[in-house]
Amino acid sequence: MLVLKTQPREIGLSKGELNKLRKQGKVPACLYGAGVKNENFFIDKVEYEKIFAKEGKIFETEVAGKKHLTNAKEVQISPVMHDLVHVSFVKLRKGEKTTVVIPVQTLGTAPGEDDGGNVAIVYEKVKIDGVPSKIPSYFDVDISDLQADGSIQLKDIKLPEGIELHETEDPEQTVVNCNRPSLKEEEPAEEAETEGETPEAVEAAAPSEEGEEQS
Repeated sequence: MLVLKTQPREIGLSKGELNKLRKQGKVPACLYGAGVKNENFFIDKVEYEKIFAKEGKIFETEVAGKKHLTNAKEVQISPVMHDLVHVSFVKLRKGEKTTVVIPVQTLGTAPGEDDGGNVAIVYEKVKIDGVPSKIPSYFDVDISDLQADGSIQLKDIKLPEGIELHETEDPEQTVVNCNRPSLKEEEPAEEAETEGETPEAVEAAAPSEEGEEQS
């Protein structure tokens, strides 16, 4: 398992100082949890993203020379720049269950694509419970039997040993579907004139609101 190194961080830095450090690739972060005092530090953005891509949300974080098994539980992203703003790590205990939200990815190829269907992930993240050593980086969905106009619900997916859906998840929730594009039939435009009549005749025949009130 890869280890994320950290750098000490002073409390009370101004917004300008923090923005300057962020431009240098340093992201503010903290660690909390049972049996550990709250720690504030910086992490390297590139290194964090590299470890996250390989390990998922659970990996070891080294703070003040001591390694902790952690869950990157709260990740704040700038809504404007879509950049990493802050990460809150919670300390985990080996063998103790924890709750994690992990992204969905598909495995295999859907036969329904050959029939004109388009595969789409409609439920991108799933909340699961399990011991840290068993939690995968991704929620894998096998689509090798997915037919056109078919779908896969949470209840249809075989979970890894030691992993279960969190109690708030709905087993009937659709995760992936393979729908054919719908073709909307164009409705014929209404004709302005009837057969054998000129447009002026049709307009003249139409009742007038003012005319209805007149005697």
